[in-house]
Amino acid sequence: VIGLDASEAVLASAKKGIGIEEMLEQIVQNVPAPDGDLEAPLKALIFDSVYDDYRGVVLSIRVVEGTVKPGDKIRLMNSGAEYEVVEVGVNSPKPLKRDFLMAGDVGYLTASIKDIQDTRVGDTVTNANNPTAKPLEGYREMNPMV
Repeated sequence: VIGLDASEAVLASAKKGIGIEEMLEQIVQNVPAPDGDLEAPLKALIFDSVYDDYRGVVLSIRVVEGTVKPGDKIRLMNSGAEYEVVEVGVNSPKPLKRDFLMAGDVGYLTASIKDIQDTRVGDTVTNANNPTAKPLEGYREMNPMV
């Protein structure tokens, strides 16, 4: 129906707990692992941001290369603004603190950013002390429309 080979479909029901092991095995076999160099400078995509009254702006990021951990100094490549990372973690579905995020991880980052206007979806986060040479492709400044 949706262009997939039905012979590879796994009979599964999350509600009834049927076929979960088989589905996980299919994911391991057929979905490629994320690629990215752990030793390269940090390069992470901001795909969402929200303001939290206690933590400031919380960035949702996908780490493409490198690693990020609390205490790292980061730079938002679009604005050039620099911040110190306070917390990193993953949403599972509740936020779970981690010691670091690495290439391939999708998670969140807080860095005492006070104004959500300082962050832009699509911007690249890099390490301020060891920046990546160029930002991730595809970022464009949004033009307000009325």
